[in-house]
Amino acid sequence: MQESVTGTLEQIDTWLASHCPAVQSTLPAPASSADLGHLEAVTGIRLLPQVQELYRWHNGSAGLPQPFWLAPDHGFLTLDDALDEWRTYNQVVAETFTDPAEAAWPWSRERLPIGSAWAGSILVVDHTPGPAQGSVFTVQHGTGARRNLGWPSIAVLLDELLTTLTTGAPMRERTLTVGPDKLTGN
Repeated sequence: MQESVTGTLEQIDTWLASHCPAVQSTLPAPASSADLGHLEAVTGIRLLPQVQELYRWHNGSAGLPQPFWLAPDHGFLTLDDALDEWRTYNQVVAETFTDPAEAAWPWSRERLPIGSAWAGSILVVDHTPGPAQGSVFTVQHGTGARRNLGWPSIAVLLDELLTTLTTGAPMRERTLTVGPDKLTGN
């Protein structure tokens, strides 16, 4: 059972309200049960509790490039954008490889995009049953998964983000610059 991330998300909201109210104002309302159910129905992925909590906090970040930096260089995708990215990756694999297992960069339909760098890199949560379930890492067209640069769970990712916000400590060697209307990495 994965730990709840609701408390961490509330702390991030409090920090944003104090330090970046313009960024906080771009975060959409929470996703509804119907929104989450639609994503599950289309993808066939049973969303992990931490993913549900993340999207019940806010349904991504509005606008491109998105002003809320969920992880280094990766803005927080709305459920609609997450579904679009998921479809794109599945289509690329289907059109490129007769057998998806032969792909030079393995892709799984059980990976749900939650962030995007808009340069071909996405941040995904692995929903595949097994020891890596719930892990968060980047995937890029052509190079594949980069689990070594990831986190074991959304909880660990959010804890690291909160630490970066509150202390200014780098997140994966990237310093977060706080501006009046955006959070960006250096």
